[in-house]
Amino acid sequence: MNREEQVSAVLEEARNYGLRLQFDCGLLIVKRTKSGDSEKQDAIIAELAKRLADVRRLVERRASGARAKDFLGRRIWATEQGPGTLTDAADDGTLSISIGAEMRRYGEDDSRRSQLSISSNSQSLLIVVDDEGADETSSAEQKHELEVPRKRVLGIF
Repeated sequence: MNREEQVSAVLEEARNYGLRLQFDCGLLIVKRTKSGDSEKQDAIIAELAKRLADVRRLVERRASGARAKDFLGRRIWATEQGPGTLTDAADDGTLSISIGAEMRRYGEDDSRRSQLSISSNSQSLLIVVDDEGADETSSAEQKHELEVPRKRVLGIF
């Protein structure tokens, strides 16, 4: 059994004993149920702590995959490939993107643009979302800043 399989097994055991792991704003949270066996939960938490780097990586990838499903069909910008579209998100955090690529057949001078589907991860792309209310909010903030009187500093320098 490789490391990821071992971590998955410990996470499954944790779930069976009433522990839920959650990745929240960069923090790894363990939620306990009161109905679970507290001694067994403590033992599992200790085991999770021994494998913390691997646990964190796996829980973060799962959280990224789950959240990315909310952005399917959105524009993205991939580090290496440039602009594209988010087309799928797997439970393990693997993201599928569609990008435009220039293709040229051997012996031909003309190239053509074609869509290429590749796998990616959340660390190597930006998801572009239009913020509908952003323009109104920022202009209202700017207007307020202009209306606020500035204090005058009087004195001899």
